[in-house]
Order: sequence, then structure tokens, then C-alpha cells
Amino acid sequence: MKTTMEQLQTLHTSLGYLQEQLLAKGDAVRAAKVQALRDKCERRQLDMTFCGHFSAGKASLINRLCGVQILPSSPIPTTANVITVENGEEEVLVERLTQDTVRVNLEQLAEACRNGNEFKRVHIRYPVPLLQDRARLIDTPGVDSTDEAHREATEAALHLADAVFYVMDYNHVLSELNFGYIRKLADYRKPLYLIVNQIDKHRETELAFPHFREQVERSLQDWNIDVDGLLFVSLKVEDHPYNEWPLLTQFIETLIVHYEEMLLGGVRKAAMSILDEHESWLFEEQRELRADLAK
Repeated sequence: MKTTMEQLQTLHTSLGYLQEQLLAKGDAVRAAKVQALRDKCERRQLDMTFCGHFSAGKASLINRLCGVQILPSSPIPTTANVITVENGEEEVLVERLTQDTVRVNLEQLAEACRNGNEFKRVHIRYPVPLLQDRARLIDTPGVDSTDEAHREATEAALHLADAVFYVMDYNHVLSELNFGYIRKLADYRKPLYLIVNQIDKHRETELAFPHFREQVERSLQDWNIDVDGLLFVSLKVEDHPYNEWPLLTQFIETLIVHYEEMLLGGVRKAAMSILDEHESWLFEEQRELRADLAK
């Protein structure tokens, strides 16, 4: 029986064949997505992608996981960047929209991320022992942005994700907008974890916390959404009686332990999604031909 890494190598070869077929049919967009998956197979790192609204605290949460403030936590939603964090000797690379890459330091990063029209992607390497050489943390633009570049950047990151963490602000967790987006995330068929952040805003005198949790769980059922984990955390009040931060870190540590299986599953699911997209593209491409034949 093949090992997981041997299966990954076989999958890499199959993706090469798929890419050739897509190019032969003129589908360059999907072929580029397949190339990204092939690169991912070669990189052999688990991608844990974080998304949510601008005010949900994604950057602060990732910084806490890293044990140091790496990401800028400015509330100004002006960046179209996807920011990748991995373990290693400190290095910050910023890819411009002009496709060239520049080096900056962490102190300069916040300013760089405000120039969303100039910078496209940020790659940060920093000593983060949690990640070892097995995983990366991916921060995406806020899902409430109306900027097309933001949407495209987030969708590209989700395509390559092996596990998705959707971060919600306590005050807006029950909003219809949240559940509508969570349903879209579920369509990616990736392991999906929901994080309700800032639970220190909860007032026990208004509603018992267990009842609040039941409301969230019931809403997920009403929307017919299945998730792999639902966690309630506070970065501000570490000793909050309902803070599940230790459980979140355990989830992530477990994912990293099983990074090979997670990676294999993530690439396979992404490849199947590409095939679905290609079929839809072919249908549209042939719509005019069908109309002529039906006359």
C-alpha cells in the first residue's frame, strides 16, 4: 500500500495530465489553478486559511497563534493582500501587482498593506515553532469588502486551503450575512472550523452563555450547515470561563500532526472543484453551438 507522500506524488503526476487536457481544450484559467495545486504538492505544507469580517479579529488571532505580533491589525480595510505566515528565519517578501517582489521588514509591513492598489501578496517567514516545517497560516481580506480584488484574493486562497477557519465577532455571529457566507465556505468541501471571537463582550445577566451557544448551534442546523468545529474564544480575557483558546490550539496541533493526510485530501477536493468548474465552462463555451444545432 502506498504511503501518503507516495499518493501525493501520484496525484501530482495526474494533475500534470489534467493540466495538459485543460490547455488542449483552451481552458487556461483552470489550467493555472491546477498548476497552483501542483506547486502545492511540491511544497508539501498544510495551508490553514483564516477568513471573516474586517472587525472579527483575524489578524490578532493569527498573531496570538504565532506568539508575536506579525500581522498588522489596522482596522482600515485597504489591503487586497493574502498574507502567508510560515516558520523559519525572518524574511518578509511583498509581491507587487507589477509581479516584481520587494523585501521589507515587519515594521514596514503595516504601511505596505495599506497600499492595496500596489501590493498583491505578502509572504512572511518568522520563527513560529507551532507550524514546524509542516504548515502555513493564511490571512485573507475581509469577506465584507466590496472590492473585486479582495474577493478574488480570498477565493484563490480558499481554493488552495486544506482547512478553513471562519472568524466571527461575538456581536454579529447570528447575522444572516455570516451564515450565508458560511454556507458558501461549506461548498468548498474543506474541513471548516467556526471561531466566535471576542466573547468577553458577552453579558451573562442578559443571556446565559450556554443558551447563547445553543442559539448558534441551532442556527447552523436551521441553515443546514455542518462544520468540523465550533469554538468560542477571547484574546482579551484569557481566563474567561468559556474561553476555548486551548481547544483551538489543540485543533491546530492535531491538524499539523496529520498534515500529510490533510494535504492529500485538500488537493483532491480542490482538483474535483476544478473539474466541476471546467464542465460549467465547457457548457457555456458550447451554448452557441447547441443553439445552432437546435434550429
